Amino acid sequence: MRDLLQELNDRWAEQSAPIARYLLPGATEQELDEAEKQLGFPLSAEVRDWYGWHNGYDLVPGLAPQWPSRKLPGSLKEAVRDHHASRAQAREFAEEAGGVAEWNFGATWVALTRPGKQMVVADNDRAGQDSLAPSALRLIIFDEPEKWNPPRLPSLMSLLEAWLTLTQQGTLRFNPTVGDWEEDWSAVPQHLRVRGLIL
Repeated sequence: MRDLLQELNDRWAEQSAPIARYLLPGATEQELDEAEKQLGFPLSAEVRDWYGWHNGYDLVPGLAPQWPSRKLPGSLKEAVRDHHASRAQAREFAEEAGGVAEWNFGATWVALTRPGKQMVVADNDRAGQDSLAPSALRLIIFDEPEKWNPPRLPSLMSLLEAWLTLTQQGTLRFNPTVGDWEEDWSAVPQHLRVRGLIL
């Protein structure tokens, strides 16, 4: 997956996308191991590769190094913080609802983006049995908790492959003049029309 990440980064750099220039160096193996201890569960190889590639971004005034889906990449430290905060909030809501609440945050979910109105999370539920098992991606829309449970994509790898395919086709591109991603929606294959994640 790391070769795919580098190729994607090179493509973004060719288009002068800020995300290619302002991503911070990746987390070390020690930092990843420490994050697993703080989370209380193992991370999948996909998630470890993701944070080993970059660990957040350098905040530059006036620039937003967004994903093609207009999300801001988070750091490993933020992922640990947001996991515990979201789990605590879920427990609080459950207590207020008498033990049952529609608002929930999975025990092995880890955020890949900074919280906003939406957040992308990777599920590490299978990593304990097989570190190479893929991490399904979910899109959390905070005012639509009923839509959280179904995975939107089967793996982090599938997201990267979709971005690379669309970039190579010219269907997805960064326009430096307007400072935003643009896509030719009519040319996007049906199975890649996953709003909020791919586009």
